[in-house]
Amino acid sequence: PLEPVTANAAVNGLDYEYYEGRWKRLPDFDTESPAAAGVVMDFDLSPRARDDAFAFRYTGTLRVARAGIYTFYLKSDDGSRLAIGRTEVVRHDGINDMTEKIGHVALKAGDHPITVTFFEADGREGLEIRYAGPGIPRQRIPTSALYRRRINK
Repeated sequence: PLEPVTANAAVNGLDYEYYEGRWKRLPDFDTESPAAAGVVMDFDLSPRARDDAFAFRYTGTLRVARAGIYTFYLKSDDGSRLAIGRTEVVRHDGINDMTEKIGHVALKAGDHPITVTFFEADGREGLEIRYAGPGIPRQRIPTSALYRRRINK
């Protein structure tokens, strides 16, 4: 199981970076310059400035109350990726219709860094993230489980 991190300054929400450009696969966000950045309560696409040729990187902390196997359901049009800490849990890359990929990860109770990346080429856009785990039926990740945090290393 992945170990939780020590974090402080808990505030509900996620930090995001918004990018503009044309890609056929998820870009290397570390080499791109964001067009904007801000805070959202969940994995929200509404801060975008246009409907095509854009990308987001969301970062924050996922709080889980119980240790166990968690399943993540990542549905997107176009590409997306979900990582817990440095572990890639789901990759749904490339240009595709609104389809779903599933991944599993063992987590200990506590706070875990979460990163979700997404890009939209053209046409319709969408991003939905759900999870299930010990005592948690499949559902959207509630905003009460997502935090913007400063991680102590």
